[in-house]
Amino acid sequence: MYADRNELLVGIDVLLDELVYHPSQKRVPVFERALKRLGYHLGFEAQRPERVTGNGPDVLWAIGELKYLVLEAKSGATKSAEPGN
Repeated sequence: MYADRNELLVGIDVLLDELVYHPSQKRVPVFERALKRLGYHLGFEAQRPERVTGNGPDVLWAIGELKYLVLEAKSGATKSAEPGN
């Protein structure tokens, strides 16, 4: 994925910058893409089913032996009023 260690360091730095919560809905795809890329960096197969099919989790990591981590990214979420308030 990276030609040398400097590219690796820059790539990880960009990834970490993209994994920051931000209330703007415009940043949600960036956050979800970063979660997918993090999965690849950790050695997992990763995908964004909701983006591809319109249904399913935000991010899915295949961790082996038919086991998966389902990630619902909540970047862009804001606190809503409690029911009855």
